[in-house]
Amino acid sequence: MNSSAKFDTDYDKHKVYRLAVTIFISVLFFIGVFSNFLILVVVKRTPSMHSVTNILLCNLAVLDLSVLLWPLVGVVLESLATKRNLSKHTENVICKLGWSVLSLTYLCSILTLTLIAIERYHALVKAITPGFSIRVKRENVKYFLFVLWLLGLNNAIGVAVLSEFKINHNGYSSKKTENHCINLTDGSLERIKIWTLAYSAVFTSTPIPVVFYCYFKIIYSVFIKKTVLGATSAGREEIWMRKRLVCTSIVAGLAFILFYSPLEIIGILFSLDVLPAIFYSEIAVSVMYFIICLKAILNPFLYAFHSTNYRIAVKTLFHSCCFKMRNAFLKFKVHDISQT
Repeated sequence: MNSSAKFDTDYDKHKVYRLAVTIFISVLFFIGVFSNFLILVVVKRTPSMHSVTNILLCNLAVLDLSVLLWPLVGVVLESLATKRNLSKHTENVICKLGWSVLSLTYLCSILTLTLIAIERYHALVKAITPGFSIRVKRENVKYFLFVLWLLGLNNAIGVAVLSEFKINHNGYSSKKTENHCINLTDGSLERIKIWTLAYSAVFTSTPIPVVFYCYFKIIYSVFIKKTVLGATSAGREEIWMRKRLVCTSIVAGLAFILFYSPLEIIGILFSLDVLPAIFYSEIAVSVMYFIICLKAILNPFLYAFHSTNYRIAVKTLFHSCCFKMRNAFLKFKVHDISQT
């Protein structure tokens, strides 16, 4: 009797814990989707915000939305697979598609954040220090984005072609408890390790020191050389705006390094076969994916919401929507009265 009561108590606690975690993750998901979608709407409807940095932020918002919404697509695909009892080949394709999308968004996000860091470096340091500089401009940003997406697609296609998953049953089953999309075949695992090491060395690990250098130069120019905030040609309002940009740049740089450096180190160690077995488990993959999702949720707050122009544009958009809703309500009310 006592053991039965203890089991019921433990079961209730487990249900409460799962409910709390579900609510917490749902709130984070809603905040991330809403804030990233808001960036797209605000920049699109505000011509004065069509700058290079805001175009890059829109690109980042699209990538972050892909990261956050992709699990829903995966649930739909798995639900279809469960109902239709799909073949092993189709299951393999679904797993390939999932990892390809994640590979594309991960690489493109890192490269986009690197371009934003370079832009801030030019805006705060190179604007004060004369000399030759190569920077993204309004007229050539589309070429940078084209190359960025081309590299991301190349990475995604490579992952899709090289990966092959162990499917131990004929079609999905409602009783399935194992996630087959983390179980690569032995030959495929070796190919993915080589591919991951090559891409990490060239395209994902390289941006980290670049971002570190850009934000370090900003900090150095502000606190040691004191050339950024102390420029004689800058007015009081411009100095205040630079202070805000410096503070947010430091926070954004630290967040970039803290979030992506561990993932890159794990990726390289995974390729070199020096990780313990725990890093090959479903729990480890889930934790790493949660880190990527958390960064996608925080990006709007780190890069957009601090901007005064952005907040003004959001208020303008909100007032415009309220005004249109009010007019629509009044028109409906007048029409209803006229009919009665």
